[in-house]
Amino acid sequence: MAIKLKKLLRHVLTKAVVLLVMVGAVFLATWGFYHIAIMQDAYQSEHFYETQEFENNLTRLAHNIVEKELILTDEASILALEISEEEKSEKVRRLRRIEQNLKQASDLDYMLVSKTTQRVISNVPKTEQGSILSRAVYVKWDYASIESSFNQSFGQNYYSYSTNEDIQRLLGLSQHELVVALKPELDPLSTYFGAPYKAFTDFKRHQNEYSLGLIIGLLIILSGTIYFTIFVGDEDGRKRPYDHVPFEIQVILAGVSIIPVYVIGESMHALNQFMDLIPILVALEISLLFWFFCYLSTVRRIKRGGFFKELLISQLLMKLIGAMTFDKSKGRLKPWLLLLIVAYGGMNMFFLLLFLLGLNRGITILLALPFFIAFNVIVLIVVNERIRTLNLMMHATKARVHGQINYPLETKKLTREFRQWGEELNQQQIGMEKALEEAMKGERMKTELITNVTHDLKNPLTSIINYVDLLKNEAINEEERKNYLQILEDKSLRLKSLIEQLVEASKASSGNVEVALETLDPYVLLQQVIGEYEEAFGEKNLIMMMNEPVPPFSIKGDGRLIHRIMDNLMANVAKYALDDTRVYISFIKEENLSQLAIEIKNISKEALNMAPELLTERFVRGDKSRHTEGNGLGLSIARSLSEAMGASLDIGIDGDLFKARLTFPLVILNAPLEQE
Repeated sequence: MAIKLKKLLRHVLTKAVVLLVMVGAVFLATWGFYHIAIMQDAYQSEHFYETQEFENNLTRLAHNIVEKELILTDEASILALEISEEEKSEKVRRLRRIEQNLKQASDLDYMLVSKTTQRVISNVPKTEQGSILSRAVYVKWDYASIESSFNQSFGQNYYSYSTNEDIQRLLGLSQHELVVALKPELDPLSTYFGAPYKAFTDFKRHQNEYSLGLIIGLLIILSGTIYFTIFVGDEDGRKRPYDHVPFEIQVILAGVSIIPVYVIGESMHALNQFMDLIPILVALEISLLFWFFCYLSTVRRIKRGGFFKELLISQLLMKLIGAMTFDKSKGRLKPWLLLLIVAYGGMNMFFLLLFLLGLNRGITILLALPFFIAFNVIVLIVVNERIRTLNLMMHATKARVHGQINYPLETKKLTREFRQWGEELNQQQIGMEKALEEAMKGERMKTELITNVTHDLKNPLTSIINYVDLLKNEAINEEERKNYLQILEDKSLRLKSLIEQLVEASKASSGNVEVALETLDPYVLLQQVIGEYEEAFGEKNLIMMMNEPVPPFSIKGDGRLIHRIMDNLMANVAKYALDDTRVYISFIKEENLSQLAIEIKNISKEALNMAPELLTERFVRGDKSRHTEGNGLGLSIARSLSEAMGASLDIGIDGDLFKARLTFPLVILNAPLEQE
């Protein structure tokens, strides 16, 4: 027991030491990589004057010189320009920035020479200007070429190429040439040349050490990884504590561990020395430990042969395949789904066989590989489209179940086999919307019905009560008593008529109406009804415009009900038509030759600012002020009676034009009837 414990302790200590050494190796490799990375330009160049940093700085300062001396000149010149104050301020700021840059480049001399006047602009005394071209490091620009004393490819740098082109363009426009040169002794405090040159020489002095540190660190990390790969885990299937965490969760944790590295990296503004890297390096070490433990867990899973079996996605996939291929209610497999899975696996096995047979024949692999990729891509697209369709339908169904009845489901986005299902769901949605709308409409109608019935019954009843009280007064004379009795009779008859119409409307709307269909001449019936309202029409000076249909025709209907419908329509005209207007009555044969319509049109004296279908509801009147004798039941009764006979009554409104269209089945047609 003691021997096993000692062996286990030695084994744990060995792994701990190896892990610590690997952590140290990460620091060592990072140290070398850091210096090489920040001095990558120096690492790739033999001399300081060949670096991209030097060329970029020199080109930038040369452009500053040309811009300052040829364009901006000085602040007084800028302020004298005829431009906006904002542009002047911007140019002044730019001039001061350039002057600051040139001040920091204390080891740079320049000479700008006009080719036309030979005028020289320089930052060196006139006696020293001739020696500039004899210095070891100088560059000369004109509109067509760039001459360098130290690098023949100067000016071809990817980052400074466009700046050089702009310098040459400005020099060409002003007919100048520019020479810039470094002083023999660089200023160590110069931002652009002295300090970068010192950093370059320091790096070159220790370049081999940085490279060696990087290589040694990487080798130690690789060796430690190999050691753990070989000696971690065993084949007896035992799990370490970390192995009980699902592999996908391990990957997620490892991924999350990268976030602090990113956050710390984003918050860092400057890296002046290696010690500035300590915070981000610690975060990186922690993240690498997460990834390393994830890797070791993967190795253990592979060694015990349970990597794919222990994957959550694999377990879910197996359950999904089981649900798709096995019918629990019938206790058997679903053959067609199983057949699809077998066919998919068989095709991939076929392509794999082609690979194996064509290992020594490149043409076979080249032919089989595209088909293999295309087949699996097509299967993936097809499956993805079906899953997307199911997601859309499931989401729409869930939304509607939770009360979003109007949630849209665009069937055009569904695959063909699911489109009909989607359309049926939309039809169901429309039915639900209509049912809800009808239910809400019914509730509103109940409230309005109670209100309107109460109002229309209360008026004559109140009048009756009041006049009865007046008759009780013995002081009234005989003439007043007769007038009161006449009013009581009128109000009683109106109350009786209203109650009869309520009963009739109730019977008509419930379908409890006896219908005796017979062949009738609607023209004759309509003439009779118009005759009954001749006096009422005359009082309002309404002119009836109705022509006898030629040839005559007959309809199928109940004479009593048709008379009542036409009576209600004429009563509606008498009450609501505008005085001194015409009323048009037309007999129109429908296009299908099986129906014939009677259309009545009149101008309303009141504004018809409501939907036409509302006028056929009970107690709804076009006269909202309710100062006429109507009760809003006429059109509602007419519509219900029409439907009871198999006819229809449609109401239309066009501005102040009121149209009632009564359509009957046409049963007798003696001769062709011209459509009006």
